[in-house]
Amino acid sequence: MLSDWTVATGEVSITVYGSGWTDGENATITAIWPDGSESVLGNARAGDAGHITRSVTFTAADEGLYSIVAEGTRGGSASHSVLVGSK
Repeated sequence: MLSDWTVATGEVSITVYGSGWTDGENATITAIWPDGSESVLGNARAGDAGHITRSVTFTAADEGLYSIVAEGTRGGSASHSVLVGSK
């Protein structure tokens, strides 16, 4: 689902990929920080083939395990973890 799974602290740019979504379904992409707080990173709309792709950027100030979650308006969902460490 993600272009990178292990990254360094600082500004993080990843691409979220997904398939199996309902045609035209809107997905909200959210980051869940190591402390449990959440931030919406962006939205993606599934094309005719049910695929989503969206590049997102966020600042990872702390090392730890972050979760990237995509939740759709028609019941689709996916998640993946990103490990953030120091350079």
